[in-house]
Amino acid sequence: MSNSPLQQPRTRITKTQACDACKRRKIKCDRERPCDRCLEAASICTYNTVPLRKGPRVRTARILSTLRAASTPQPHSPKGEDGQGNGSDASTCTYTTDSPSSLDRCSYSPGNKRLYPSSMAMEEAPLPDGKTVHRSYEDATLTHHRVRGRIASTILIAHIRVFLKHLFPIMPVFQPDTVLQDCNDPESLSEQQYAFLAAMCAVARIQLNLDYPDFTAPPQYSSGPGYLPTSMTGELFIAEVMRMRQEFDILDYPDCTTLLTSFFLFAAYGNLKKPQHALFYLHQAISFAFMLGLHDENAYAGLPHTEAEQRRRIYWLLFITERAYSLQLAKPVLLSPSIRKPEVFSSSNPLVSYGFSNLIHLFEKLNPLLYKHNPTSSDSGYQEQSIMDIYNDISAFQPSLDEVLETQKVDILVTRNWLRIVLLGIVANTHNRSTDPGTARLDPNSSSALVSCAKSIMETISSALPSSVAAHGIGMEQKLYDTAASIVKRLSSLPSSAVEIMAGSMVNPKDLIWEYIRVLSDIRGNTSYLLPELVQHSESLLGLTSPLQPPILFSAPFFGQESLDGENSEEEPALSAVTQHID
Repeated sequence: MSNSPLQQPRTRITKTQACDACKRRKIKCDRERPCDRCLEAASICTYNTVPLRKGPRVRTARILSTLRAASTPQPHSPKGEDGQGNGSDASTCTYTTDSPSSLDRCSYSPGNKRLYPSSMAMEEAPLPDGKTVHRSYEDATLTHHRVRGRIASTILIAHIRVFLKHLFPIMPVFQPDTVLQDCNDPESLSEQQYAFLAAMCAVARIQLNLDYPDFTAPPQYSSGPGYLPTSMTGELFIAEVMRMRQEFDILDYPDCTTLLTSFFLFAAYGNLKKPQHALFYLHQAISFAFMLGLHDENAYAGLPHTEAEQRRRIYWLLFITERAYSLQLAKPVLLSPSIRKPEVFSSSNPLVSYGFSNLIHLFEKLNPLLYKHNPTSSDSGYQEQSIMDIYNDISAFQPSLDEVLETQKVDILVTRNWLRIVLLGIVANTHNRSTDPGTARLDPNSSSALVSCAKSIMETISSALPSSVAAHGIGMEQKLYDTAASIVKRLSSLPSSAVEIMAGSMVNPKDLIWEYIRVLSDIRGNTSYLLPELVQHSESLLGLTSPLQPPILFSAPFFGQESLDGENSEEEPALSAVTQHID
């Protein structure tokens, strides 16, 4: 018989103190064995902590403590001499990072009491840049936003609303109403569920670039239900996730919540330009998918319809993400299209489901052979023809997108043409030309096909709202850079006469490159980190004699102007108002 706390017989105990878990979480315990809170959190319920003696301390105990302290080096403590956090140590911000912005955000005063267990105070939290920030620093930044140890519900709700408006259409893998309801009382949540919310908040801040140094939230988001404090950064949300994950073993109770937490960590680290961290958490999420049987159609039998559909969307989101990310990093893939796709018309949001389904169909056309491509192998001719077949399938894929949300439409159209450009580049690297008359117009060495794809991408970007483009985060920047770099590489290998002929027949490739430079100079309210590299590659082709310094058109992310207080997003006090843009 299992020893799981869910199957243990409940017995009343005579102890008067709370169980170890509830005592550490500082929540009410019913003192059952196991207690209700441990049952809800699926954690082991123990009563091993020996209660401290109450009443005045005797002199001998104080003397012994002094002697031990004098003979043993003590780490910095967040508490002061009075043991309540009011001493001199409580105002000290201990950190190992040299970021000036970190110093600016550290504004902890001796009068502020700590609002989470003191045993956590000096734990080290890993940051994406490999440095370490001690808990005293995190506490100094988050103190004013915590309630009894966890981030306040108003902060969580504000970030989740932003996520629902801008990111949910491309990651429709949870029930919005349930998540918002959980935000109302974070203290009652299990560690897994709270970590999931914090990870979602991290993605909202990082992918939408809300941590831009000059970002200032609009007035209606400076307090109350829509509070978006600038001191709360995406990296601090990541640190909160890591802190919470130390409270439980993620392998003991794998579920979809833990899977999505890993996936959101992947998205956050990817947007922080940490590909190794991102790849680790993507593979962690995929491992959870295998543990839960999301890849096995038989595992869905007997599940409630809503839960089954949610699991299908999670699996296909992992499928799409792995196919795109592995193509960028030249990595093999693990997932295959082994289950049926999510339903569209019977879903709670058919419009979002339809756009999501089209993206699935697009990546389904990427044969796993593509990820085993080796241009130096002896069967390169076979590989070339196979990849050109994939190219033809993707080119023929032209779904009706009139009713699709703009965020999803941008994703589908840009990704479709980006995949065609990547395939053309792979085949071109084999130094072979297609001899099939049926594919002559798709000759991989034909610059017109490449420029045509790049032109279509720019038309999509130019006709969309900036928020619809930036919602895709750093992935969109990388696709735009890949496209422009491919044009530069192709044109650099052609004689100037051929470039002039192309400019007179369809579009001037040089003007197209300038358009990509313009877009990357101001994307997500900032200059793309890939712009200097693109400019460097384009110097000789564009005739640049000095380093280009494109103007920054906005001093703050446009999300602070359009997405938060624009015409289409007022205060959004309720879920219906938050999801109105999505529906």
